[in-house]
Amino acid sequence: SFIMPKFCPVCSSNIINQEGEVAHRCINYECPAQIKARIAHFVSRNAMDIDGFGIALVEQLVDEQRLKSVADIYSLKELELAVLDRMGEKSASNLIASINASKNKTFSRFIFALGIPYIGQHTAELLANLYSDLESLTNVKKEQLIEIHEIGEKAADSLINYFNNESFLRVLSCLKEFGVNPKYEQKALGSLSGKTFLITGTLTKYKRFEAESLIKNNGGRILSTVSKKLNYLVVGENPGSKLQKSEKISTIDIISEIDLESLAV
Repeated sequence: SFIMPKFCPVCSSNIINQEGEVAHRCINYECPAQIKARIAHFVSRNAMDIDGFGIALVEQLVDEQRLKSVADIYSLKELELAVLDRMGEKSASNLIASINASKNKTFSRFIFALGIPYIGQHTAELLANLYSDLESLTNVKKEQLIEIHEIGEKAADSLINYFNNESFLRVLSCLKEFGVNPKYEQKALGSLSGKTFLITGTLTKYKRFEAESLIKNNGGRILSTVSKKLNYLVVGENPGSKLQKSEKISTIDIISEIDLESLAV
């Protein structure tokens, strides 16, 4: 039978199991295996989208200690990349161009790219809409975070822990020094701004993702469950239990997809 090791097989640091979680984790932020995973996530398409930065290159540069954090990506030079296996001058030039272009990605992409546990793309977008820059986000208090709908205790604790981690803060400082300046995009107020929506049943005119995009593009927010924070329930054919739950809350307006169109105009 398998016995979970007490120490990380890569860096020999302690392995811990957080209460209520299945995963066992290495606690060393500077563990080479963690560094590789963080960099691979940072450069990925949904994060900083650095084209040409594959996992093989990440592993090679970390193993050779050319990369010790995501910030070191921005210290790479074209000449040192060109001599690597399967690179060449053209690939190195394209990679450096992609690295430089990533310095001005949106703030939500940057937050997601940092790889903070429990902070996925949606949560990153919520935070980017509420905080105008990295400094204001790093100074946020847990009490403020848990007041934000859709951000729970685990996500709030994770953010606070990272913003109190000296190694993580050094990386943020280095990124700033290298000119990484994520754009804050102030969204224009739409006709659904400040309103919350939930969809149940099968829509006839729209696919589910199309209806959700219509809501988001007009400033509305999509909730995951029925609660008193819900303003509108959009009902299609064969609605589920969400309809019955919503009918018991007088403040929720139950509308059709045609009604939704009218509201979004």
